[in-house]
Amino acid sequence: MKKIVRLYSRCTSAEKQFLKKAVWVFLQELTKTYRGFSRWYAGLFVGNELKSDREIIVCVCDEKIAGVAITKNSTKEKKLCTLKVADGMRGTGLAYELVTLAVRTLEDDHPFCSVRIEKEDEFSRLFGFFGFAKEAENLQESFWNGV
Repeated sequence: MKKIVRLYSRCTSAEKQFLKKAVWVFLQELTKTYRGFSRWYAGLFVGNELKSDREIIVCVCDEKIAGVAITKNSTKEKKLCTLKVADGMRGTGLAYELVTLAVRTLEDDHPFCSVRIEKEDEFSRLFGFFGFAKEAENLQESFWNGV
């Protein structure tokens, strides 16, 4: 299995044009559970360029997107916004690799994260490995590393 992990910001113009659409297709199912996700994703970009406070980490295995992490790195907030691993790649350590790169990119060992309550079990072990602390929750989300 050939695995390539790339930062969107370091890709060529042609790669960005392709990845912007491919990452959208990979993440598109999130529109079912995250109200406004389409608008939020479109708002990450100016043309095919990411806004300066954003990064997309993409893992491609055998020419298919296997995982994506999206971060926000501003003076007010360091956040792991989105983390998704393809069903066939779960349990391979890919989520760990993506979070490690996100933490490195953000230069923060404990970035803010929020997770839908129904997905919390999927993330709690991974977040625990990184020492992320659950600090609050409401009816829809749990909040890690700050509120």
